[in-house]
Amino acid sequence: MQTHLYLVRHAHSVYSRDERNRPLSEKGFQDAQKVVEALNEEKIDHVLSSPYKRAIQTVEGLAEELDQEIECYEDFKERLLSNEPLLDFESAIARVWEDEQFAFPGGESNRDAQKRGVAQLTEVLERYEGKRVAIGMHGNLMVLIMNYFDASYHVGFWQKLQMPDIYCLSFEGTELVAVKQIPLLLSSADRMNLQVRPYCPEDTAKLVDLFYETVHTVNAAQYTPEQLNAWAPLEEKEERIEKWRDSLGRNVSFVAEQAGKIVGFSDLQKDGYLNRLYIHKDYQRQGIAAALLNAVEKEAEKLALAEITVDASLTAKPFFEKHGYETIRQQTVVRKGVALINFKMVKTMY
Repeated sequence: MQTHLYLVRHAHSVYSRDERNRPLSEKGFQDAQKVVEALNEEKIDHVLSSPYKRAIQTVEGLAEELDQEIECYEDFKERLLSNEPLLDFESAIARVWEDEQFAFPGGESNRDAQKRGVAQLTEVLERYEGKRVAIGMHGNLMVLIMNYFDASYHVGFWQKLQMPDIYCLSFEGTELVAVKQIPLLLSSADRMNLQVRPYCPEDTAKLVDLFYETVHTVNAAQYTPEQLNAWAPLEEKEERIEKWRDSLGRNVSFVAEQAGKIVGFSDLQKDGYLNRLYIHKDYQRQGIAAALLNAVEKEAEKLALAEITVDASLTAKPFFEKHGYETIRQQTVVRKGVALINFKMVKTMY
């Protein structure tokens, strides 16, 4: 009998030195609704939380839908880095992850924070065996807990977490058997602000910037720095702008904007080849890629294309599978003497 724990990293909060009572920001409250929508289909049995206000507020909408009281667990509170503010938070986090026993004055080491977090999680596993439990918590402690069971979850993983973010950890007893990210969809307010429009030549430089940033961050989990540099070499950036202005102009190309900011783009060749689909690193897993793909597929239907093909990266393959694309073969592509793996995929249109 499996137990499923949904670790919910809290939404954006209003900064204050009062860690326990720091509330969600206006954006945080909006994004907390995404947590409710994402977990509605998961058949949650119980809702728990860190005692900190921002974590409670992130899951209280879910608890209200289930007509439950939130149970607070003290040892799910965020790890304390230091008694005093640290000038460079990112560097401070890197420092404690370099040495699990190191602690800033008045703060917790990775080892101590992980120990209490895992002990609290074990108590939850024993108490709610066989149940589905959502837990409002904090990014650093969340990754420390995941790291205890699987060392591949480390500071690099923490750096890519969103606010909010949800990961389902599935256990047999106290043994971790699977980890799955629960995607957050666009809220109704975000959907109203999301516009998918035709590409304009004036967009090109921004699209190239988005491409480079996305490749070197989002795809870094599956590809090495050497592979990423071969895929998107910085020295070719200016040259790429001119080439893309031509190719995007020839292809059926779309740009996604949210509140006036370009957050993604895609283009389809007239022969049915999906040439590009990239989403801004800060807007992943919000339904934007699906909106762009929908626009592309509608255009393919107008063109009476029998199928759409795509060369999907390791990162993108699960997304395309979810949207009905099938893998034809795994491929090894050599760029600048560096081998990269991708997948030839196809979707039959009729």
